[in-house]
Amino acid sequence: MTSSLQPALKPMLGLALSLSVALPCAALATAPAPAVVTNLSLRANAYHDNQRYDSSGQPFAAHDLVAFDVTGDSPAGIYASEQRAEANGTVTATTIRLYSRSYTWARSSAPLYSAFADSAARASVTTPFLISGGGTAGTKGTLIAHLHVSGNVEVGQSLYDPVTSADAHGKAEMYFWATGLNATGCTTYADAGCWTINRDYTGDHVNTNNPNRTWELRIPFTFGDWSQFNLQMWATSKSMVTANGNGGWIAHYAMTDYNHTLAWDGIAGVLDAQGQAVTGWSVQSAPGVDLLASAVPEPGAWMLWSGGLLAGAWMRRRSASLTRRGLPPSATRGA
Repeated sequence: MTSSLQPALKPMLGLALSLSVALPCAALATAPAPAVVTNLSLRANAYHDNQRYDSSGQPFAAHDLVAFDVTGDSPAGIYASEQRAEANGTVTATTIRLYSRSYTWARSSAPLYSAFADSAARASVTTPFLISGGGTAGTKGTLIAHLHVSGNVEVGQSLYDPVTSADAHGKAEMYFWATGLNATGCTTYADAGCWTINRDYTGDHVNTNNPNRTWELRIPFTFGDWSQFNLQMWATSKSMVTANGNGGWIAHYAMTDYNHTLAWDGIAGVLDAQGQAVTGWSVQSAPGVDLLASAVPEPGAWMLWSGGLLAGAWMRRRSASLTRRGLPPSATRGA
């Protein structure tokens, strides 16, 4: 009886084994996409007012930070200072926007009196993607993508008077890095895009590799498996002034404005392990993320968006200016 059932059990056993192998593969193929992970860190220091913000692990992050401090013996006294630091940032699956500005003002009619401010904005995003078709599953490939970078770095004119010791100096810088980026020319970080301006009594020190352009990324991946790319950016600024004792005043600023954009600009192609272009592929990412589309704003949209930023910045500065006492009108204009 038992021996007569054995031939019939063999096909059933083979079917069970094939199902045990096929089911995990099917589960893998239908597994949900990994999540987008962003990190945003902001710092703003203005003497007594020190602000911090950190957000980690969210698919989207945005925040605006302002530190502001006014010091002095009295509104009409012999010395006073103002320091203001701003940092803000927005991070999505395909964009990073950062802004850092530091402003200082000081006056004195007795001893030397100084003001100092600094701010920093740092952000990163890790975005998953899966390439299906175009190559044999499990083999290596290269995703060719474009990254658009646009912004500005400014530092006010430096000053140093060896007789009175009046001084104004500052620094502003931007760095960015991305998976598959091939960049040279930055002295602080290798394989990064950069723009640094440092102005002090020794002169102007500039390091840049022309970051404001469209960069090519060559991102490694495996056909049929989830891969990921990473974007990172830093924007910092600092400013310091020292007023002399003859009743004069001095103002200075430093700014790194990359609220314009660091943005994914679409996919240009897919290469196989031999570096040959392939066709018939498709790309998948986290829900709501379209890697085939460009995240660079159209000119009209950018003008509206930047106009809103300028209006918001003006309102913040206007609000802060109402609290000032004993400052010359030109100091308000320089804020």
